[in-house]
Amino acid sequence: MYRINPRIKWRWEGDKILLSTFIGMNRIAGEVVELYDKGNEPESVVEAMHKRYPDVLYDKIRSDILAITDQLVTLNIVVSEESEAFEDVPHDPFAMGHIGQYFGNNLTAPVGVACEITARCNARCLHCSIPSTTEDTGELTTDQWKNIIDEMADIKVFGASFTGGEPLVRKDTLDLVKYAHDRGLRVSVATNGYLLDELMIDKLVASGADFFMVSLDGATAETHDTFRGLPGLFEQVKSALQLLVDKKLSVGVISIVTTMNVNEAVDIIDVVKDLGVTRLSLANIRLAGRAAENRYLEPTVEDFTKLLSDLYEKDQKVTGIDVKYPNLPAKLYMESIGTDSYRKVVEQGKIGVCGAGIIGCAISPTGDVKPCDMSGPVSLGNVLKMSLKEVWDTSDVFAHLRTVQVESQIPCRDCQLSHMCLPGCKAQPYQIGEGGNKLLADTTRRQCFDAFRDELMKES
Repeated sequence: MYRINPRIKWRWEGDKILLSTFIGMNRIAGEVVELYDKGNEPESVVEAMHKRYPDVLYDKIRSDILAITDQLVTLNIVVSEESEAFEDVPHDPFAMGHIGQYFGNNLTAPVGVACEITARCNARCLHCSIPSTTEDTGELTTDQWKNIIDEMADIKVFGASFTGGEPLVRKDTLDLVKYAHDRGLRVSVATNGYLLDELMIDKLVASGADFFMVSLDGATAETHDTFRGLPGLFEQVKSALQLLVDKKLSVGVISIVTTMNVNEAVDIIDVVKDLGVTRLSLANIRLAGRAAENRYLEPTVEDFTKLLSDLYEKDQKVTGIDVKYPNLPAKLYMESIGTDSYRKVVEQGKIGVCGAGIIGCAISPTGDVKPCDMSGPVSLGNVLKMSLKEVWDTSDVFAHLRTVQVESQIPCRDCQLSHMCLPGCKAQPYQIGEGGNKLLADTTRRQCFDAFRDELMKES
Protein backbone atom coordinates (compact mmCIF):
# COMPACT_ATOMS: atom_id res chain seq x y z
CA MET A 1 0.00 0.00 0.00
CA TYR A 2 1.28 3.45 -0.96
CA ARG A 3 0.34 6.91 0.20
CA ILE A 4 1.55 10.48 -0.28
CA ASN A 5 4.53 11.49 1.83
CA PRO A 6 2.97 13.38 4.78
CA ARG A 7 5.60 16.09 4.34
CA ILE A 8 4.13 16.94 0.94
CA LYS A 9 1.10 19.10 0.24
CA TRP A 10 -0.57 19.31 -3.15
CA ARG A 11 -3.54 20.92 -4.84
CA TRP A 12 -5.20 21.19 -8.21
CA GLU A 13 -4.42 24.23 -10.35
CA GLY A 14 -6.87 23.94 -13.23
CA ASP A 15 -6.06 20.69 -15.02
CA LYS A 16 -2.61 20.41 -13.41
CA ILE A 17 -1.42 19.83 -9.88
CA LEU A 18 1.11 21.78 -7.85
CA LEU A 19 3.11 20.15 -5.08
CA SER A 20 4.53 22.01 -2.09
CA THR A 21 7.99 21.29 -3.51
CA PHE A 22 6.99 23.53 -6.46
CA ILE A 23 6.86 20.59 -8.85
CA GLY A 24 4.01 20.80 -11.34
CA MET A 25 2.39 17.74 -12.95
CA ASN A 26 -0.15 17.19 -15.68
CA ARG A 27 -3.68 15.95 -15.19
CA ILE A 28 -2.92 12.23 -15.50
CA ALA A 29 -0.09 12.40 -12.97
CA GLY A 30 -2.38 14.51 -10.79
CA GLU A 31 -5.08 11.86 -10.84
CA VAL A 32 -2.51 9.25 -9.85
CA VAL A 33 -1.33 11.43 -6.96
CA GLU A 34 -4.96 11.92 -5.91
CA LEU A 35 -5.54 8.16 -5.84
CA TYR A 36 -2.41 7.50 -3.81
CA ASP A 37 -3.43 10.26 -1.41
CA LYS A 38 -6.32 8.01 -0.39
CA GLY A 39 -4.00 5.03 0.11
CA ASN A 40 -3.80 2.50 -2.71
CA GLU A 41 -1.83 -0.31 -4.25
CA PRO A 42 -0.35 0.36 -7.72
CA GLU A 43 -2.60 -2.25 -9.32
CA SER A 44 -5.65 -0.64 -7.71
CA VAL A 45 -4.61 2.70 -9.20
CA VAL A 46 -4.25 1.03 -12.60
CA GLU A 47 -7.78 -0.39 -12.30
CA ALA A 48 -9.22 2.96 -11.23
CA MET A 49 -7.54 4.78 -14.11
CA HIS A 50 -8.73 2.16 -16.61
CA LYS A 51 -12.31 2.75 -15.49
CA ARG A 52 -11.83 6.48 -16.08
CA TYR A 53 -10.29 5.94 -19.51
CA PRO A 54 -11.93 2.79 -20.93
CA ASP A 55 -11.01 3.69 -24.52
CA VAL A 56 -7.29 3.40 -23.76
CA LEU A 57 -5.72 -0.05 -23.96
CA TYR A 58 -5.29 -1.64 -20.54
CA ASP A 59 -1.63 -2.51 -21.15
CA LYS A 60 -0.91 1.09 -22.13
CA ILE A 61 -2.57 2.44 -18.99
CA ARG A 62 -0.79 -0.08 -16.79
CA SER A 63 2.60 0.73 -18.31
CA ASP A 64 2.07 4.49 -17.92
CA ILE A 65 0.73 4.30 -14.35
CA LEU A 66 3.55 2.06 -13.15
CA ALA A 67 6.09 4.39 -14.76
CA ILE A 68 4.49 7.40 -13.04
CA THR A 69 4.45 5.46 -9.77
CA ASP A 70 8.14 4.63 -10.07
CA GLN A 71 8.91 8.30 -10.63
CA LEU A 72 6.80 9.37 -7.64
CA VAL A 73 8.54 6.81 -5.43
CA THR A 74 11.97 7.91 -6.67
CA LEU A 75 11.12 11.52 -5.84
CA ASN A 76 9.88 10.41 -2.39
CA ILE A 77 6.46 11.85 -3.17
CA VAL A 78 4.79 8.47 -2.74
CA VAL A 79 5.90 6.29 0.17
CA SER A 80 5.01 2.91 1.61
CA GLU A 81 2.07 2.87 4.01
CA GLU A 82 4.29 1.17 6.58
CA SER A 83 7.04 3.77 6.32
CA GLU A 84 7.57 5.83 9.47
CA ALA A 85 10.60 7.90 8.42
CA PHE A 86 9.47 10.61 6.05
CA GLU A 87 12.26 12.55 4.42
CA ASP A 88 11.89 16.10 3.22
CA VAL A 89 11.61 16.34 -0.54
CA PRO A 90 13.94 19.04 -1.88
CA HIS A 91 12.25 22.10 -3.34
CA ASP A 92 12.67 22.59 -7.04
CA PRO A 93 15.60 25.06 -7.27
CA PHE A 94 14.10 26.46 -10.48
CA ALA A 95 10.66 26.86 -8.95
CA MET A 96 10.04 30.41 -10.09
CA GLY A 97 10.87 29.64 -13.70
CA HIS A 98 8.68 26.55 -13.68
CA ILE A 99 5.78 28.36 -12.00
CA GLY A 100 5.93 30.90 -14.82
CA GLN A 101 6.23 28.36 -17.62
CA TYR A 102 3.80 25.79 -16.25
CA PHE A 103 1.20 27.91 -14.47
CA GLY A 104 1.69 31.34 -16.06
CA ASN A 105 2.54 32.89 -12.67
CA ASN A 106 -1.17 32.74 -11.94
CA LEU A 107 -1.82 30.44 -8.99
CA THR A 108 -5.21 30.19 -7.30
CA ALA A 109 -3.67 30.86 -3.88
CA PRO A 110 -0.28 31.51 -2.32
CA VAL A 111 1.97 28.54 -1.73
CA GLY A 112 3.06 30.07 1.56
CA VAL A 113 2.10 33.06 3.68
CA ALA A 114 4.40 34.92 6.05
CA CYS A 115 2.30 35.70 9.11
CA GLU A 116 3.79 38.70 10.90
CA ILE A 117 2.00 38.02 14.15
CA THR A 118 3.64 40.88 16.02
CA ALA A 119 5.68 44.03 15.53
CA ARG A 120 7.09 43.64 19.01
CA CYS A 121 10.72 42.63 19.19
CA ASN A 122 13.55 42.30 21.69
CA ALA A 123 16.07 43.48 19.08
CA ARG A 124 16.47 46.77 17.22
CA CYS A 125 17.81 45.71 13.85
CA LEU A 126 19.08 48.49 11.63
CA HIS A 127 17.44 47.04 8.50
CA CYS A 128 14.05 45.92 9.83
CA SER A 129 11.11 46.50 7.52
CA ILE A 130 8.77 46.72 10.52
CA PRO A 131 9.00 49.64 12.98
CA SER A 132 9.56 47.30 15.92
CA THR A 133 8.25 48.20 19.34
CA THR A 134 7.79 46.74 22.80
CA GLU A 135 4.09 47.64 22.81
CA ASP A 136 1.03 45.93 21.31
CA THR A 137 0.03 48.39 18.59
CA GLY A 138 -3.33 47.04 17.52
CA GLU A 139 -2.18 43.53 16.65
CA LEU A 140 -4.68 41.00 15.39
CA THR A 141 -6.12 38.87 18.18
CA THR A 142 -5.68 35.13 18.56
CA ASP A 143 -9.14 34.49 17.12
CA GLN A 144 -8.53 36.83 14.19
CA TRP A 145 -5.32 35.01 13.31
CA LYS A 146 -7.13 31.69 13.60
CA ASN A 147 -9.77 32.94 11.17
CA ILE A 148 -6.97 33.84 8.74
CA ILE A 149 -5.41 30.41 9.20
CA ASP A 150 -8.82 28.84 8.51
CA GLU A 151 -9.02 30.66 5.19
CA MET A 152 -5.44 29.73 4.33
CA ALA A 153 -6.30 26.08 4.90
CA ASP A 154 -9.58 26.35 2.98
CA ILE A 155 -7.90 27.81 -0.13
CA LYS A 156 -5.11 25.22 0.19
CA VAL A 157 -2.17 27.40 1.11
CA PHE A 158 0.58 24.89 1.85
CA GLY A 159 2.53 26.62 4.58
CA ALA A 160 2.52 29.35 7.20
CA SER A 161 5.67 31.04 8.40
CA PHE A 162 5.31 32.75 11.76
CA THR A 163 7.49 35.81 11.86
CA GLY A 164 7.46 39.36 13.18
CA GLY A 165 8.93 41.39 14.79
CA GLU A 166 10.02 38.49 16.95
CA PRO A 167 7.19 35.92 16.94
CA LEU A 168 8.27 34.31 20.20
CA VAL A 169 7.49 37.42 22.26
CA ARG A 170 3.79 36.87 21.60
CA LYS A 171 2.15 34.75 24.32
CA ASP A 172 -0.15 32.80 22.00
CA THR A 173 2.47 31.79 19.42
CA LEU A 174 2.41 28.14 20.49
CA ASP A 175 -1.38 28.14 20.23
CA LEU A 176 -1.24 29.61 16.72
CA VAL A 177 1.46 27.16 15.62
CA LYS A 178 -0.64 24.23 16.85
CA TYR A 179 -3.78 25.59 15.23
CA ALA A 180 -2.06 26.01 11.86
CA HIS A 181 -0.55 22.53 12.11
CA ASP A 182 -3.91 20.99 13.02
CA ARG A 183 -5.46 22.70 9.99
CA GLY A 184 -2.96 20.89 7.79
CA LEU A 185 -0.44 23.66 7.13
CA ARG A 186 3.28 23.10 7.28
CA VAL A 187 4.56 25.50 9.91
CA SER A 188 7.88 27.29 10.07
CA VAL A 189 9.15 29.83 12.56
CA ALA A 190 11.42 32.71 11.58
CA THR A 191 13.22 34.04 14.64
CA ASN A 192 16.23 36.02 15.80
CA GLY A 193 16.92 33.11 18.13
CA TYR A 194 17.18 35.03 21.40
CA LEU A 195 14.26 33.20 23.05
CA LEU A 196 14.97 29.88 21.36
CA ASP A 197 16.15 27.80 24.31
CA GLU A 198 15.65 24.05 24.64
CA LEU A 199 12.28 24.32 26.38
CA MET A 200 10.91 26.68 23.74
CA ILE A 201 12.19 24.48 20.91
CA ASP A 202 10.54 21.41 22.44
CA LYS A 203 7.25 23.28 22.89
CA LEU A 204 7.30 24.57 19.30
CA VAL A 205 8.00 21.11 17.90
CA ALA A 206 5.27 19.57 20.06
CA SER A 207 2.89 22.23 18.71
CA GLY A 208 3.73 21.34 15.11
CA ALA A 209 6.61 23.55 13.96
CA ASP A 210 8.74 21.61 11.50
CA PHE A 211 11.20 24.20 10.17
CA PHE A 212 13.18 26.99 11.81
CA MET A 213 14.75 29.95 10.03
CA VAL A 214 17.24 31.77 12.23
CA SER A 215 18.96 35.06 11.43
CA LEU A 216 22.73 35.43 11.70
CA ASP A 217 24.18 38.62 10.27
CA GLY A 218 27.83 38.42 11.21
CA ALA A 219 30.68 36.02 11.80
CA THR A 220 31.50 37.78 15.07
CA ALA A 221 29.53 38.90 18.09
CA GLU A 222 30.61 42.49 17.52
CA THR A 223 29.13 42.64 14.03
CA HIS A 224 25.96 40.64 14.66
CA ASP A 225 25.03 42.18 18.01
CA THR A 226 25.71 45.72 16.80
CA PHE A 227 23.59 45.20 13.69
CA ARG A 228 20.79 43.60 15.68
CA GLY A 229 20.99 46.00 18.62
CA LEU A 230 20.91 43.21 21.20
CA PRO A 231 24.05 42.34 23.21
CA GLY A 232 24.61 38.61 23.67
CA LEU A 233 22.46 37.65 20.69
CA PHE A 234 25.34 36.13 18.68
CA GLU A 235 26.17 33.56 21.33
CA GLN A 236 22.51 32.79 21.92
CA VAL A 237 21.97 32.22 18.19
CA LYS A 238 24.87 29.77 18.09
CA SER A 239 23.46 27.97 21.13
CA ALA A 240 20.00 27.78 19.55
CA LEU A 241 21.37 26.49 16.25
CA GLN A 242 23.36 23.81 18.04
CA LEU A 243 20.23 22.67 19.89
CA LEU A 244 18.22 22.53 16.67
CA VAL A 245 20.92 20.52 14.92
CA ASP A 246 21.39 18.16 17.87
CA LYS A 247 17.64 17.49 17.87
CA LYS A 248 17.86 16.73 14.13
CA LEU A 249 15.33 19.41 13.27
CA SER A 250 15.07 21.19 9.92
CA VAL A 251 16.85 24.51 10.21
CA GLY A 252 18.20 27.17 7.90
CA VAL A 253 20.15 30.35 8.50
CA ILE A 254 19.57 33.60 6.65
CA SER A 255 22.15 36.37 6.54
CA ILE A 256 21.38 39.83 5.19
CA VAL A 257 24.42 41.25 3.38
CA THR A 258 25.14 44.85 4.38
CA THR A 259 28.11 47.19 4.57
CA MET A 260 28.53 46.02 8.16
CA ASN A 261 29.18 42.38 7.28
CA VAL A 262 30.03 42.23 3.58
CA ASN A 263 33.71 41.66 4.35
CA GLU A 264 33.00 38.76 6.70
CA ALA A 265 29.89 37.30 5.07
CA VAL A 266 31.89 34.39 3.66
CA ASP A 267 33.13 33.58 7.17
CA ILE A 268 29.51 33.04 8.25
CA ILE A 269 29.68 29.81 6.23
CA ASP A 270 32.30 28.45 8.62
CA VAL A 271 30.35 29.56 11.69
CA VAL A 272 27.15 27.77 10.74
CA LYS A 273 28.87 24.74 9.20
CA ASP A 274 30.82 24.16 12.41
CA LEU A 275 27.46 24.01 14.20
CA GLY A 276 26.16 21.39 11.77
CA VAL A 277 23.74 23.63 9.88
CA THR A 278 23.38 22.53 6.26
CA ARG A 279 21.43 25.45 4.76
CA LEU A 280 22.56 29.07 4.52
CA SER A 281 21.02 31.85 2.45
CA LEU A 282 22.86 35.10 1.81
CA ALA A 283 20.37 37.79 0.83
CA ASN A 284 20.92 41.36 -0.25
CA ILE A 285 19.24 44.04 1.83
CA ARG A 286 15.76 45.27 0.90
CA LEU A 287 15.21 49.01 1.17
CA ALA A 288 12.06 49.10 3.25
CA GLY A 289 11.32 50.29 6.78
CA ARG A 290 14.51 51.18 8.65
CA ALA A 291 16.68 50.05 5.75
CA ALA A 292 15.18 52.81 3.60
CA GLU A 293 16.33 55.28 6.25
CA ASN A 294 19.73 53.63 6.69
CA ARG A 295 20.77 53.43 3.05
CA TYR A 296 24.42 53.37 4.04
CA LEU A 297 23.81 49.69 4.80
CA GLU A 298 23.52 48.84 1.10
CA PRO A 299 26.87 47.58 -0.21
CA THR A 300 28.45 49.16 -3.27
CA VAL A 301 29.01 47.50 -6.62
CA GLU A 302 32.65 47.01 -5.61
CA ASP A 303 31.60 45.42 -2.30
CA PHE A 304 29.32 42.95 -4.04
CA THR A 305 31.86 42.07 -6.71
CA LYS A 306 34.48 41.15 -4.12
CA LEU A 307 31.91 39.23 -2.07
CA LEU A 308 30.85 37.12 -5.04
CA SER A 309 34.45 36.30 -5.91
CA ASP A 310 35.23 35.22 -2.33
CA LEU A 311 31.90 33.41 -1.97
CA TYR A 312 32.35 31.37 -5.13
CA GLU A 313 35.90 30.41 -4.19
CA LYS A 314 34.73 29.33 -0.74
CA ASP A 315 31.75 27.42 -2.07
CA GLN A 316 33.97 25.34 -4.35
CA LYS A 317 35.94 24.13 -1.34
CA VAL A 318 33.33 23.63 1.35
CA THR A 319 31.14 20.52 1.59
CA GLY A 320 28.12 19.56 3.65
CA ILE A 321 26.32 22.88 3.38
CA ASP A 322 24.02 24.30 0.70
CA VAL A 323 24.79 28.00 0.26
CA LYS A 324 22.33 30.22 -1.59
CA TYR A 325 23.91 33.24 -3.26
CA PRO A 326 22.44 36.77 -3.14
CA ASN A 327 20.26 37.72 -6.09
CA LEU A 328 22.50 40.27 -7.79
CA PRO A 329 22.78 41.51 -11.40
CA ALA A 330 24.41 39.20 -13.93
CA LYS A 331 27.09 41.80 -14.65
CA LEU A 332 28.37 41.66 -11.06
CA TYR A 333 28.64 37.89 -11.26
CA MET A 334 30.39 38.07 -14.61
CA GLU A 335 32.85 40.68 -13.32
CA SER A 336 33.66 38.59 -10.26
CA ILE A 337 33.51 34.91 -11.23
CA GLY A 338 33.14 35.00 -15.02
CA THR A 339 30.30 34.23 -17.39
CA ASP A 340 30.71 30.44 -17.36
CA SER A 341 30.76 30.24 -13.56
CA TYR A 342 27.72 32.52 -13.37
CA ARG A 343 25.82 30.25 -15.72
CA LYS A 344 26.87 27.27 -13.62
CA VAL A 345 25.60 28.91 -10.42
CA VAL A 346 22.27 29.72 -12.12
CA GLU A 347 21.95 26.18 -13.50
CA GLN A 348 22.55 24.77 -10.02
CA GLY A 349 19.67 26.86 -8.66
CA LYS A 350 21.94 28.56 -6.13
CA ILE A 351 20.52 32.06 -6.60
CA GLY A 352 17.21 32.66 -4.88
CA VAL A 353 14.56 34.44 -6.95
CA CYS A 354 11.80 36.48 -5.35
CA GLY A 355 8.31 34.98 -5.45
CA ALA A 356 6.41 37.91 -3.94
CA GLY A 357 2.86 37.97 -5.25
CA ILE A 358 3.52 34.86 -7.34
CA ILE A 359 3.98 32.05 -4.83
CA GLY A 360 3.69 33.97 -1.58
CA CYS A 361 2.71 37.07 0.31
CA ALA A 362 2.73 38.41 3.85
CA ILE A 363 0.17 39.61 6.36
CA SER A 364 1.18 42.36 8.76
CA PRO A 365 0.47 42.38 12.52
CA THR A 366 -2.60 44.52 11.84
CA GLY A 367 -3.90 42.48 8.90
CA ASP A 368 -2.50 44.30 5.89
CA VAL A 369 -1.63 42.03 2.97
CA LYS A 370 1.67 42.91 1.28
CA PRO A 371 4.05 41.35 -1.24
CA CYS A 372 6.48 39.89 1.29
CA ASP A 373 7.69 40.17 4.87
CA MET A 374 10.35 42.69 3.82
CA SER A 375 7.87 45.06 2.20
CA GLY A 376 7.52 47.55 5.04
CA PRO A 377 4.29 49.56 5.54
CA VAL A 378 2.56 48.52 2.31
CA SER A 379 -1.10 47.50 2.16
CA LEU A 380 -2.79 45.82 -0.79
CA GLY A 381 -5.90 45.20 1.29
CA ASN A 382 -6.70 44.26 4.87
CA VAL A 383 -7.95 40.82 5.90
CA LEU A 384 -10.35 42.39 8.39
CA LYS A 385 -12.19 43.98 5.46
CA MET A 386 -11.73 41.46 2.66
CA SER A 387 -10.59 37.89 2.26
CA LEU A 388 -7.00 36.91 1.57
CA LYS A 389 -8.27 35.18 -1.57
CA GLU A 390 -9.88 38.40 -2.80
CA VAL A 391 -6.67 40.37 -2.31
CA TRP A 392 -4.66 37.62 -4.01
CA ASP A 393 -6.98 37.56 -7.02
CA THR A 394 -7.69 41.27 -7.48
CA SER A 395 -4.66 43.28 -6.35
CA ASP A 396 -3.19 45.40 -9.15
CA VAL A 397 0.21 45.17 -7.45
CA PHE A 398 0.14 41.38 -7.44
CA ALA A 399 -0.95 41.42 -11.09
CA HIS A 400 2.04 43.63 -11.91
CA LEU A 401 4.50 41.44 -10.02
CA ARG A 402 3.26 38.39 -11.93
CA THR A 403 3.71 39.93 -15.37
CA VAL A 404 6.59 42.41 -15.29
CA GLN A 405 9.77 41.15 -16.95
CA VAL A 406 13.39 42.17 -16.40
CA GLU A 407 13.53 43.42 -19.99
CA SER A 408 10.78 45.98 -19.29
CA GLN A 409 12.25 47.45 -16.12
CA ILE A 410 14.19 50.71 -15.85
CA PRO A 411 17.12 50.83 -16.60
CA CYS A 412 17.32 47.09 -17.39
CA ARG A 413 15.45 47.54 -20.67
CA ASP A 414 18.45 49.50 -21.96
CA CYS A 415 20.96 46.86 -20.84
CA GLN A 416 22.56 44.34 -23.19
CA LEU A 417 22.60 41.72 -20.43
CA SER A 418 18.97 41.99 -19.32
CA HIS A 419 18.25 38.56 -20.85
CA MET A 420 20.84 37.03 -18.50
CA CYS A 421 19.65 38.71 -15.29
CA LEU A 422 17.31 37.07 -12.82
CA PRO A 423 14.47 39.27 -11.51
CA GLY A 424 15.40 41.37 -8.51
CA CYS A 425 13.03 42.99 -6.02
CA LYS A 426 10.16 43.99 -8.30
CA ALA A 427 8.15 45.35 -5.38
CA GLN A 428 10.69 47.98 -4.33
CA PRO A 429 8.91 50.91 -6.07
CA TYR A 430 5.87 50.17 -3.91
CA GLN A 431 7.97 49.89 -0.76
CA ILE A 432 9.81 53.19 -0.88
CA GLY A 433 7.51 55.22 -3.13
CA GLU A 434 9.91 56.33 -5.82
CA GLY A 435 7.71 58.68 -7.79
CA GLY A 436 5.12 56.03 -8.46
CA ASN A 437 7.13 54.44 -11.28
CA LYS A 438 6.39 50.77 -10.86
CA LEU A 439 8.85 49.78 -13.60
CA LEU A 440 11.92 50.88 -11.66
CA ALA A 441 14.34 48.06 -10.98
CA ASP A 442 15.71 47.71 -7.46
CA THR A 443 18.53 50.01 -6.41
CA THR A 444 21.25 47.35 -6.74
CA ARG A 445 20.40 46.87 -10.40
CA ARG A 446 20.33 50.60 -10.98
CA GLN A 447 23.71 50.97 -9.30
CA CYS A 448 25.09 48.20 -11.49
CA PHE A 449 23.84 49.86 -14.67
CA ASP A 450 25.25 53.23 -13.62
CA ALA A 451 28.65 51.70 -12.83
CA PHE A 452 28.94 49.87 -16.16
CA ARG A 453 26.73 52.09 -18.33
CA ASP A 454 29.19 52.42 -21.21
CA GLU A 455 29.56 48.64 -21.48
CA LEU A 456 25.94 47.74 -20.88
CA MET A 457 24.00 50.31 -22.90
CA LYS A 458 22.27 48.81 -25.92
CA GLU A 459 23.18 50.29 -29.27
CA SER A 460 20.43 52.58 -30.50
